[in-house]
Amino acid sequence: MSTMRMDIPEVWPPFALHLRSGDMELSPAREADTPELAEIARGGVRRDGIEAFLDDWDSGSDEQVARSLAQYHWSTRATFTVDDWTMEFTVRAGGRAGCPRRERTSVSADEDRLDRIVAGAS
Repeated sequence: MSTMRMDIPEVWPPFALHLRSGDMELSPAREADTPELAEIARGGVRRDGIEAFLDDWDSGSDEQVARSLAQYHWSTRATFTVDDWTMEFTVRAGGRAGCPRRERTSVSADEDRLDRIVAGAS
């Protein structure tokens, strides 16, 4: 038995993917991202009352939303195959995951750009 310890990207190669532009980074969502993503989801991920997702994971108590978010991310990994896959990403600007603009008192150009990416706008 080998005593060499493997890094997570060796076990799950998609975790090695990181796309960067300036201080913005796009990388596969990891367990360590879940609390921060759940906090963002608590603030709401719908615009103008329009559902943003096919599954209604973003409704319920804070704990239900956090649990649904984690379960969804785990399920996408569990069912990942070469022929059929979904990969969820975390978008960060300046080291912070995106958050809804309405929770901020000031918005920098990078934060505004991050809002548009998180919201799916160009």
